Amino acid sequence: MSARARNITTAVLVASAAALGAYVFWIDRDAPTSTELEARRDNLLRVFRREQLEEVRIETPDDRVVLTRTAATDASDEKWMLARGGAAAVPADDAAVERLVHSLEFASPLRKIEPPPEPGTSGLDRPRAVISLRMGKQQARVAIGKEAPSPSGAAYASVDGEGVLVIPRDVAADLLQPADAFRSRTIAPFTMSETAAIALDGAGGARKLVRAPWGGFRLDGDSGPRVNRVAFDSVQQAIGGLRAERFLSDAEADAALAAASGKVTLVLTPKDGAQPVHELELGGECPTASDAGPASPGAARMIVAVRRKPQRLSACVTQTALDALSAPREALLDKHVLDVRPDEIEELLIERSGRKLELLRKGAGWKMRHPEEREVTAADAKGFVQGLVGMEGEVAPAGDFASDGFLQIVQPASGSQTRPQQKLILGTPKGDEVLVRREQDGVVLRLSRNQARLLEGMATFIRSTELLDVSVERLRKVSASWGDDHQEIVRSPNGFKLEAPAGFTADGSLAADLFESVSKLEAERWVADRDDGTFGLDRPRVTAQFEATGEDGGVRVWK
Repeated sequence: MSARARNITTAVLVASAAALGAYVFWIDRDAPTSTELEARRDNLLRVFRREQLEEVRIETPDDRVVLTRTAATDASDEKWMLARGGAAAVPADDAAVERLVHSLEFASPLRKIEPPPEPGTSGLDRPRAVISLRMGKQQARVAIGKEAPSPSGAAYASVDGEGVLVIPRDVAADLLQPADAFRSRTIAPFTMSETAAIALDGAGGARKLVRAPWGGFRLDGDSGPRVNRVAFDSVQQAIGGLRAERFLSDAEADAALAAASGKVTLVLTPKDGAQPVHELELGGECPTASDAGPASPGAARMIVAVRRKPQRLSACVTQTALDALSAPREALLDKHVLDVRPDEIEELLIERSGRKLELLRKGAGWKMRHPEEREVTAADAKGFVQGLVGMEGEVAPAGDFASDGFLQIVQPASGSQTRPQQKLILGTPKGDEVLVRREQDGVVLRLSRNQARLLEGMATFIRSTELLDVSVERLRKVSASWGDDHQEIVRSPNGFKLEAPAGFTADGSLAADLFESVSKLEAERWVADRDDGTFGLDRPRVTAQFEATGEDGGVRVWK
């Protein structure tokens, strides 16, 4: 053989060896390593690769469920889909699937049966369940047979290539979960922040809540009034809390709804079409399960909920959902002048009739900018701010609205670059009422003159609410008069004495509580800087007088 021929032969052999090595590597690269097998020698499944787990198939004599993991960028995005009996896949209950996967990954058998029992004695010829896993190119199969003689609750199981084993009670229970255990119990899967509109009908009437530019919701469409925050929170909690407590057949659910006298239909439209529209119907008594015993005292009443779109789902949910979603339009209409909590206000400005009041949040308190510059404690501003936030009126026709000023608040940014604002246009007082218009939704509200006093924008409303601050030990007399009645309680060295009305003994505990309360007497808030004759103080219902001993021994009197 020539040198050239020998070189060619050598090159061919080297190439063939390399190709064979590559082929063997390619074939064996997914095979379990000895290290992997040794690490899991005591586990039910000798090979388990969670990161490659793609599918879990569960087959029973009556059912077949396929759980498929969706593609995810990381573990937190991992989702599972459930297909049952050839039907289209729907979202699975990720927590329930995780419990199953965890059990399969870490389960250990109690013992191996040697020699293997006859199939008929172990039930593995007709297993109660067969669970198959696909992990890339690796597959595993577990069959669960009859209960084993011992210990109690244990079961026979077989794993391909491992023979017949006995598995513990808790593992058997995890692997024999019914198909419904893996169904997602979430009925409305998107949050209110993802919702563009909520339509309700049936009990409570026809109502439509539509996302507004300020982030909240309007009633009746794009130009409707603002939805009451507290009422909306109830609706939001009811929708977010819709959870299947028990699944029903479609026939059972339809029969219960057909017989129901009070029902609600709910249509949820998501923002930006990111998810499909969800249509639900609620109402009717939940049918009693065939294996259910008597309801326990205090157990929540259950009603039927049917999700008709996008995928049919029939289930039982708690009655509270129907109660909240049956709120009539009037209960959803916001009659507050402002839609804000006291702790959400960062800036407050009132300009009216040539007066200006401006407050800026500063730590726990405030900084007054107008009509003077001074620090304001949270306690001194509390009554004024709470009074503004709690102010409600009655909806009135716009009519001839003459502006006399405005109130404006600035709220925290809530993640946006522009801080949300609310502005209230203040009308000119007419008789005993004042009209105000919310710029947010254009609604005009009618307030009584007494209600609207806080909108005058006077700094005298923001001052210490302390009326009396005296050591309770120095307080010696409390008296009050109303109509023809008069009561007078005096502290004595031996306790308390009821001097008027005569002939009665003072209750020491109640008298001590009264003196304690009076010694630190505070106003809820200031409503005017002087009596204009509209408060009824010219003919008071009650007058009170307090007497205390001063540090100099003299007597101080407050009326």
